Amino acid sequence: MSMMRVGLYVIPEEGVFYERGSAVVGYDIRRRQSTTPPAFIQPEWTVLSGEYGFHATITDAIDIEEDELQAVVARVHELLTCLRPSNQYVFTKTRVGFWRPESNQAAIHLRPNRNIELLHDILVATIHPLGHGSEYSNRLQADSLHYFESSPSQVAKTKQFHAPYIFEEFTPHFTCINPFTGTLKQRVGVEAGLADLFADVHEVAFTKLCMVAKFPAQSHYQIIEEFDLQHAL
Repeated sequence: MSMMRVGLYVIPEEGVFYERGSAVVGYDIRRRQSTTPPAFIQPEWTVLSGEYGFHATITDAIDIEEDELQAVVARVHELLTCLRPSNQYVFTKTRVGFWRPESNQAAIHLRPNRNIELLHDILVATIHPLGHGSEYSNRLQADSLHYFESSPSQVAKTKQFHAPYIFEEFTPHFTCINPFTGTLKQRVGVEAGLADLFADVHEVAFTKLCMVAKFPAQSHYQIIEEFDLQHAL
């Protein structure tokens, strides 16, 4: 069996928000087809963000063997039965733009409510250790000194859970641009364009969680399972 990557994402259901987001990243993960980005976005600025589709990460993609997939899906189902179906899962938009002045990634930045933090913590603590590695684990092995200099706690997280931005460092977002390679003027235009495009989005509530997967021969992630948080029992 070959290795594959799986993660648990919030992917908006069909609607204006999903359509706009999918256009921005250049790929519709639900229909598995390319989209046309707005005029202020160059296609080469979404090469990486488009690979994942429009989403907010709850658990990062981890490496598993293909024959382990059904066991991981079953474990997620089991974990979700521990949560009340009446729980409300709501993101609040905090801003839209690049992470930092020098960053090559722009996103819709979100603040999770308590139930989302709980969902994240339970799933990461239980599902991530089932993996054999991740993009972050590979990066740590290739450049451990860089990781140790930036944050020892992130190194520990990566070693034990294959991801550095988890638990108290969980910073949910919908990535829009990755990687930006344009000019300063274009950067300003991208931020203004994204802010305007999502100006009417204040909160993002969800009732479903998607498991996405990418097999070695594939160029994009695809949805392989959708969990209904309101009917987990």
